Amino acid sequence: MYSNISFGKGPGLTGIFVFDITVRSEYLGYRCNVKGLITSIDLESIDGAPISEEKTIGRIRTFVNVESFDYTGLEAEVDVLEAELRDISQILEKTPEAQSLVDQVKFAQPMLQVMKRAITYMHCYGNMEAPGARVLYKMVELNVRILAMYNVFGALDMTINGYAGKLTNLRALLKFYENKFEGLADVPLAIRIMFLDQTWRADQKLSFLEQKPVEESESVSAEIPERIPLPIWFLVNANY
Repeated sequence: MYSNISFGKGPGLTGIFVFDITVRSEYLGYRCNVKGLITSIDLESIDGAPISEEKTIGRIRTFVNVESFDYTGLEAEVDVLEAELRDISQILEKTPEAQSLVDQVKFAQPMLQVMKRAITYMHCYGNMEAPGARVLYKMVELNVRILAMYNVFGALDMTINGYAGKLTNLRALLKFYENKFEGLADVPLAIRIMFLDQTWRADQKLSFLEQKPVEESESVSAEIPERIPLPIWFLVNANY
């Protein structure tokens, strides 16, 4: 059932080493504020329909909150949203006055990629009966739910009511899934590797959000070591 474990760098918020595991399973208008700074942008998409940066990014964020991720809803729109972000990015490259919008798009693009990748994973592991698959499904979902704690610039959104408590709950949930997975036996190696990757990503995102508040324009771009240390339980319980 499991095959093609390949390794390489892929897109993502953390820039972490990505385990790409294959599992076989059957025009241009601006709106400006009083200072003349561009606060939003309208342009023409590939098919000629008008789009706006604000609406596109806002739409992406409607699919996720701290409690859940509507991956089936996003699946129906992800290609359109991806194309709109690409068009917007190309326009903004020629618009130096719109740096604030550039920063938002720079965060929205990798965020959407994380969500898009999660769609595939959740379809796969949500329908798999192998040991560990269900916990892995929940960990993938958690990784996306954590994104709801970021503002549009890629920093902690402190306008969220009770944000500190929500971070604490997300951290506790991460630990809960970790402990649950750790106690499982006969888990296929491919699932163990993917779970380790997803756990690492969730921990890095939460660690960033738990730091002192950062400037709005600061985004998640820190380099993370490519080598991920393997815990003893991973090596002992792996089902080769």
